[in-house]
Amino acid sequence: MRILVVLLCSLLLATTPVLAQPAPQTTADNKKIEPAKQTAPPKQQAAPATTQPQPPAPSAPASTAAASQSVMPPAEDLLVMIRSSLLALHHANLTGNYTVLRDLGAPGFQSVNSAARLSDIFRAFRSEGIDLTKCVLVTPQLAQPPGIDSKGRLRLKGLIEISPTAVYFDLLYARVGDTWRLFGISVAPRVQNAGAPASPAVPPPNKPTAGTNTSSPAGKATPTPAPK
Repeated sequence: MRILVVLLCSLLLATTPVLAQPAPQTTADNKKIEPAKQTAPPKQQAAPATTQPQPPAPSAPASTAAASQSVMPPAEDLLVMIRSSLLALHHANLTGNYTVLRDLGAPGFQSVNSAARLSDIFRAFRSEGIDLTKCVLVTPQLAQPPGIDSKGRLRLKGLIEISPTAVYFDLLYARVGDTWRLFGISVAPRVQNAGAPASPAVPPPNKPTAGTNTSSPAGKATPTPAPK
């Protein structure tokens, strides 16, 4: 029996087919080849945004202060400027103290005119004893229309008829901030029966001055009434 069982087991083993197993793929160094991993296609980079060229910005307007230098003050302001300047000179002549007159001037006027220098300049006119306060009672006559030069300075030139003698004036103003301040002043009494009147002393165009001319100014233009 044992021999028969052994023979049967041998026959069974001999007749059982052996299934072939596929050998794993290996690389040259006996490593497994992993299946290729799928990768997502590269993303397309967005095109850079473009901007439309902008037109150039308009240039900034001139400053208010610079623009105002070329604007003629109203007529009533011109009248006040003439009268206030002559009154300031009168008070300086009356007291002998020219500090206030100097302080009323523009910085350029102050830098070249000390109070002592102004006192010396107006000594001859002061000796005439002319009462300039009467200028508030009469309307000055302008020898030429008010004008503003290329440097932005305003000039007022003319005659004021006060008793006992008329006075020629030549006033120059510079713009300081939002006000007009004295930059040059020249006055001269009119001499009666002295022939053709002459023009008053004129401040140099680039230098603030003060001055008088005790002789009659020559070459006076036909006066025109100052605006009231």
